[in-house]
Amino acid sequence: MRKFILIMTLFFSLLTAGGVAAFGDDIVRVGISPTDFSVLEYSSASISAVDEYVVYDKVTQEEFFTGSCGIYVDFDVEDGGITVSSNGVVYKRGVRNPIGIKSKSFSKDNQFTVKNLKRKGKQAFYHGEFEVSFPKPESQKFSLINILPLEEYLKGVVPNEMPVRFGLEALKAQAVAARNYTMSSNTKLYYNFDVCDSVKCQVYFGAATQASLSDRAVEETKGLYAIYDKELILALYSSTAGGFTESHHNAFPGESNKLPSDEVIPYLIGRPDIESSCPRDLSNDEDAEDFYVNCPNSYDIYSPNYRWTRSWTKEEMQKVLSDNLPKAGVFAEPQLPFNTDIGNLIDIKVLKRGVSGKAITLEIVTSNGSFFLSKELTIRRTLTKNGSALPSANIVFKNVYDEEGNLSEIKVFGGGYGHGVGMSQYGAGFMAMQGDSFDEILQHYYYGISIGTRPAFVSVDEKLDLQFVAPKKKGYLFIDNPDGVSHLSFRINGSDHEIKLKRRMKIDISRLIKDFNIVSFWALDSSERDKKVKVWIEIFEAEDE
Repeated sequence: MRKFILIMTLFFSLLTAGGVAAFGDDIVRVGISPTDFSVLEYSSASISAVDEYVVYDKVTQEEFFTGSCGIYVDFDVEDGGITVSSNGVVYKRGVRNPIGIKSKSFSKDNQFTVKNLKRKGKQAFYHGEFEVSFPKPESQKFSLINILPLEEYLKGVVPNEMPVRFGLEALKAQAVAARNYTMSSNTKLYYNFDVCDSVKCQVYFGAATQASLSDRAVEETKGLYAIYDKELILALYSSTAGGFTESHHNAFPGESNKLPSDEVIPYLIGRPDIESSCPRDLSNDEDAEDFYVNCPNSYDIYSPNYRWTRSWTKEEMQKVLSDNLPKAGVFAEPQLPFNTDIGNLIDIKVLKRGVSGKAITLEIVTSNGSFFLSKELTIRRTLTKNGSALPSANIVFKNVYDEEGNLSEIKVFGGGYGHGVGMSQYGAGFMAMQGDSFDEILQHYYYGISIGTRPAFVSVDEKLDLQFVAPKKKGYLFIDNPDGVSHLSFRINGSDHEIKLKRRMKIDISRLIKDFNIVSFWALDSSERDKKVKVWIEIFEAEDE
């Protein structure tokens, strides 16, 4: 084996060889929707910028058009391709390759805008670049994609997912959760971009909605993720859990579309915000009723949706169910065709609840038989009031019967807003107000996690660069080495190191850690061909039960 000093002299040449996983510079592709969020594909659109910009073919690099501040370039689908024009002058026809729109001077300060696209009532602006491209070879409509660094993207997410008034530590927890959500493979649902810009993914409104405090929250958590079992967690969050989070497998069906799902995620197991405020499990009607009819102490108790009620006459509910049950698809049994008369409504009740008391399955009893409805989102969207879905499926029915014992009114007592799995944003705000730090908030809502850099592999063909903050100036290097790699060379904040590897290792590197850190693991020696080693750095270790 080459001596350490020789490896050090070859350090810079090794850094330039092979691929690089540079997690300080991750790029995000965001599908942009119109003002009403109705679509993610377009037949026409117009884009401009605040400074000079260039429109070009991203495959051939041919430049079609150069625009200046306030001059829009138009994109229209015609004859199976995209026509590029401006002010009525056509510059290119029939383009099927992805079209790029970038700053001519490569200025980071340039911002792009889409004509008539508004966010929070004002014209939207975006950092980075834009791409106009067809999702699939056969597509006849194109996507508008904003391409920008992850950290810049998060600055357009955090203040739109959480009120800035919740405070710095809550915003930092939101920044980490949003960073996880963005980079998790579980959230990749689209063909030519990573995430959308609406509540279907996470809300991203661009540069014009940024705020200094939320920008600071992103910067002060740079490079940090929530980790469980050597992987990024699926960092789900919702507005208000209602005092008790729900287990993932009770709210989200697996591939078999059944509930509870067979997929149990250990860090997304439901539990009360405050242990002493209620029973450990609200899966029976009596405990659920006591919890949701009353207002026990909770971290998200100040949410306007902490507790709420809805009511319908029997006739109103019959119409709601007749209209909405056919829309439930596989989550209604039996499945109903549209315009089905469900008959006279006799009763409606919860058959199965999750640990938070969330309704998993409803039975709807009518003169035409019983119908069964499952899945929290489907239940919320089926039991509408004045056309609006229920805030959550944490519901208790208090049905009213007339003197003859016939159902006359349906009342629902509920709590929370959203699916209730993972972090409660209002709960995070309260925890921050009482002095809890962002890591304490995250470890409360995602049980058993650690917080650190994204776990990744180093191989002969790929080195790894990490950039991250360490608020307490301490950290541990974790190494998972099932392939038996012999040694690993790396640089931490300018200090070079090489270690002989074991199967699993945890190394205290706190003496080398600063507020902001740059760590480079360079590619393995060629003798380690077909091997790889997983590495990550934990800044906050998992808490014990």
